Amino acid sequence: MDKHERRALFREHAVAMIRDDQPTASRAHRLIYPDQMIAHTIFVFALFATVLIEHFGDELDRDELSRTMAALRAERSGFASLKAEALVRVVYGESQLYVEIPQAEHGFYMWAVITHLIGPDRTEDHLTELFGHVDLLAKGFVESVFESSALAAFYDGPDPIPSNGSEQR
Repeated sequence: MDKHERRALFREHAVAMIRDDQPTASRAHRLIYPDQMIAHTIFVFALFATVLIEHFGDELDRDELSRTMAALRAERSGFASLKAEALVRVVYGESQLYVEIPQAEHGFYMWAVITHLIGPDRTEDHLTELFGHVDLLAKGFVESVFESSALAAFYDGPDPIPSNGSEQR
């Protein structure tokens, strides 16, 4: 699967999730997992972050967050809103509770927040614009990981990546 097919599949899955089209979402999910799992996880997190920033802005509005979590609890019986809230806070730099949410539950809570905040009635034009932002953010996530000095924190040898701009691309 090339990057264009993968992007189209991820977007198809996202639209199906947003529109609550379970047959399409399930079919896309079967095509995504397990081979595209890591790339899809990055896409979903980027979508989550983009939707949060679109809704809350650059600074987390704690009153609006409380209202959002209350609405999610009202919509979904047994919804553990503290887990969803912890994931929201990660996007805003508060990661202390992140490790308390099992990785297997991240997708559930992110999709719950995404679908609640977006709603099923967004136009195709809005979703296309939203996915453009998601693609840029996801690319930025990946690039920032590989530019991190923490990757080589325990490496004691010469810098494996030339910093003089001569690296091949």
